[in-house]
Amino acid sequence: MRGALPRPASEALGLRGALPRPASEALGLHCTSRMMSSLQVGILMIALSACTTPDDSAHTSQLDGPVDYQTEGGFIIMPPRISVHLELDGSATKQVTIGSSPPMTTHGMIDAASLAALREAIAAVDLEGLRDDYSCGDFPCTSDQGSFTIALAADGATKQIRVYGGIADRDLPPGLVTILADLDRIARQLP
Repeated sequence: MRGALPRPASEALGLRGALPRPASEALGLHCTSRMMSSLQVGILMIALSACTTPDDSAHTSQLDGPVDYQTEGGFIIMPPRISVHLELDGSATKQVTIGSSPPMTTHGMIDAASLAALREAIAAVDLEGLRDDYSCGDFPCTSDQGSFTIALAADGATKQIRVYGGIADRDLPPGLVTILADLDRIARQLP
């Protein structure tokens, strides 16, 4: 439009107040006229997108197979050993072993909300970025409270993670704490 003064790029992109001066000046693009060239606009758009684009290294994981969850008692707390095998359709098998007795096996279906919560928790983490073993040798432990083992099929591979129960939640990745809590709820749902 002839005669119209161009707005600062930050304002034109809806970033009102985000930059203390026009974005072209902040990026060192001093225009000789009131209008920026298409090359300058392109450079500005690339520079601004770098500020607003999510980190490409933040990977999410896609559950694409069964999940196995196992708890084992430690020396201080000797609960039964619990194993849960969960399929993508929500069907599950639970085995409870007390001492040297043979395992008691039950079958059931997990409700859709619990299965969706687990899928969301898995999607929110980069499984490749998680360690395979969270042990008391690497993290402060309060006591030997057993361990939790997860084996899940995601992103075309199986990831197995073992977590010692004496490690405080605050010392573990938040996404892993959420997955463990979801799996514990699922195990409690089954008879």
